[in-house]
This record gives sequence, structure tokens and C-alpha cells, in this order.
Amino acid sequence: SWMKAMMLNKQTGFTLVELMVTMAIGTVIILGAGQLFLTTFQTFRAVDELSRKQEALIFITGTMAQDIRSATDISLALDDGTVELSILSQNGACNEGEPLDKRYFVTESNESFSLSIRRKCANENSWGNSEPLVEGFYDASDDSFSVEELDDGLYKLTIRLATEKGQNYEEFVIHIQNRISVFS
Repeated sequence: SWMKAMMLNKQTGFTLVELMVTMAIGTVIILGAGQLFLTTFQTFRAVDELSRKQEALIFITGTMAQDIRSATDISLALDDGTVELSILSQNGACNEGEPLDKRYFVTESNESFSLSIRRKCANENSWGNSEPLVEGFYDASDDSFSVEELDDGLYKLTIRLATEKGQNYEEFVIHIQNRISVFS
């Protein structure tokens, strides 16, 4: 009687066709999730590159606009693409009201191009060490970072920031008015 009860109990399970359909559906779901992940990752990289470029541009234009607007002297005809500015010292960089000279130029390190600066107070004989300010320039040429005087204290700042892993660039041109020349 025990044996009879066991034989009447049918074993149920999945057929081979059911397992294959389930595997096909699972594969489609996994491939879709993988594609979604790749698309999201590519979008993240594009947004990250754009935000880095925006940060660099905002910093460069803010710094250069402030210095060009308040510069008492601007030298643009330097041989190596260097822009030299003299501003009145603030925040203890030099003695209060004493001229502070700044040199802006593009440098290269580890195949990356940065805007760098050197500072010198009027009473000092030599320039300080080079300090990188912001990375992201296309190259170290005069075309990647230049300041040009247009007319009556109006300056044109040209910046080329690298895109597509340094293979191309995007150019930005900003006009800045020197306030000293307007009010003197």
C-alpha cells in the first residue's frame, strides 16, 4: 500500500522547452540591462567631460577678467605667449598697494596642458615658482591661450580647451575691458 501511494504520486518539473524559453527571456533581459549600463556610463563620461570643461572655463575667465580689469599695466608682446599683468596688491600678497606682477602661460606635464602663473612683488628681483592653475588646454601654443588688445583698453581673451581626449578643441573668445584705461 505504501508502494502504491508512491507510484500514484506523479513527479512534476520543467520540460526542456520551458527551460529554453526561460533562458532566452533571461538572456534578452540581461542584454538589455547591459546596454542600459553602457549607455548610462557613456552619458556619465560625456557629462563629466563637459562639466570639467565648464569648471576650467569659469575659473580661467573669472581669474583673467578680474586681473585684466584691474591691471595697471598689461604686456602682451612677450616671445613665448606669456601674458604679464601688474595689479595693485591685495590680501597680503605684497605690501598693501604695491604692484604685484603676474605672468600667465600654458605649460605641459604628463601630456596635459595647464594654465600656470608666476608672481613677483615690485621689490623682488626674481619670479616665484610656477603654479599650475587649471588643466584642460588643447596644447601649449599661443593659439590655446592668448590675450590681444583690441582698442582703448578692450582685450580679447582666446582659450582653446581640449575635447575628445585631446584630439580636438573647442575655442572660446571673451572680451574684457580694462577699467583703469576707461577711468583715466
